[in-house]
Amino acid sequence: MTKKSRNILIVLLIVIVGTIFTLTGCAGFFLTDAEQNTTPNNQPNNQSDDIITESFTPDAKVKRYEYEISPAYKYSDDTNVATETNSLDTIELVDKVIDSVVKITINEDQYGRYTSQGSGVVFAEGKQKLDGKENPVLFIMTCAHVLTNPHNVTVLFDNNNDDNNDNNNKVYATLVGGSENHDIAILSVPKPADFNVESIPKLRKETVEFKRGEVVVVIGTPVGLDFSVSKGIISSERTITLDATEKEVIQTDASVNPGNSGGPLFDGHGRLIGIVVAKNVGTDIDSIGYAIKVTDNSKDSLDAIRVANQIINSAGKEKLGDKYVYGSVDETFQKAKLGVTVVGNANGVFIQSISPYGSIAWFNANRNSDKQIATANQFYSGDKILSIDGVNVNTLEDLSSILKGKSINSTITMKVNSHGTTKSHRIKIIPNVFGNTPHQVIGY
Repeated sequence: MTKKSRNILIVLLIVIVGTIFTLTGCAGFFLTDAEQNTTPNNQPNNQSDDIITESFTPDAKVKRYEYEISPAYKYSDDTNVATETNSLDTIELVDKVIDSVVKITINEDQYGRYTSQGSGVVFAEGKQKLDGKENPVLFIMTCAHVLTNPHNVTVLFDNNNDDNNDNNNKVYATLVGGSENHDIAILSVPKPADFNVESIPKLRKETVEFKRGEVVVVIGTPVGLDFSVSKGIISSERTITLDATEKEVIQTDASVNPGNSGGPLFDGHGRLIGIVVAKNVGTDIDSIGYAIKVTDNSKDSLDAIRVANQIINSAGKEKLGDKYVYGSVDETFQKAKLGVTVVGNANGVFIQSISPYGSIAWFNANRNSDKQIATANQFYSGDKILSIDGVNVNTLEDLSSILKGKSINSTITMKVNSHGTTKSHRIKIIPNVFGNTPHQVIGY
């Protein structure tokens, strides 16, 4: 099937709730930890006089869980595509998989209020390991952008329409890890004693190609409507660009809306084939949604299941001499990155957004440490990158070429123009590990 790349207006499908929590006058966001930690999540130490962090080993009180998928993923032996005639009845399909679908809320308080929400899907079961002890868990896949605060996540399982039973199906989730570039994150929750493991959807073998017109079903929480179902077809396969990163996706006309992000796209046989990520918007646009491929026969990019494997296998493991709490994809520890999204045009290369977890986020946090260095010395969205280690940056290709010659844990000098003022910063390149925030994590 031919894949096409287009520049189109696409929005991520996460519901952000208005003023629910307030911190220093800013609505809607504060850092808390679902495991009641009152220590920093990953506290920098051994700072030198010019605030270059020398060690990024997490604080000893933070739990370094390791994980194992067991049993292995279930792949369907069915090699048929999902046609109108061979697909399951929609009610039968939903009944088959609904127990695997979850609603995800961020920063939920005792009154059920939260700052944002999305969806997710149980895709495997396994073990959580710590200090020689093992506990059975379920692994949940969602989108990284759903977890606006990955340290205070609540998961709600379907309650069979029993409105008085919400709390019995609601649990705190632990972050396993994630990848902002791939927009995939993995959570774990204790495996409920009554959970139906048969509801964990089978995966579609990579050899079964996607076909236009295949039957698909979306289940999630659009605009707060828990466990809603919509049905459609595969419209096409696409390569789209989200946050300056190309993603291989399935285009569908099944209805998706804010709150569906991170939720499952099933084919007509009930196989998990996609993770809903975005949709096109506009007054003249209708029924154009996208889901990240869970399995894909392309070897040029990581599909969601391969991303999940790398995240789960690396959680709690030593990388580059440090033991990171959260899992990430292999390239996180192999390629030097600044931890920013950049855009380039005829006027140069500009910082569009700053990841909460990368080198520049840690630099900014240190610049606002107890040394009371003025905030004017930090990086901001909109800063123009002028040079790195004396080499001019005029294009995105220049930036990419320079970073290819750098290594993680090296120190660079980066010159930017910020609001008309030229500044020079020395920063340490660290792995952009999802969840590895330099900010204080406060117990819930």
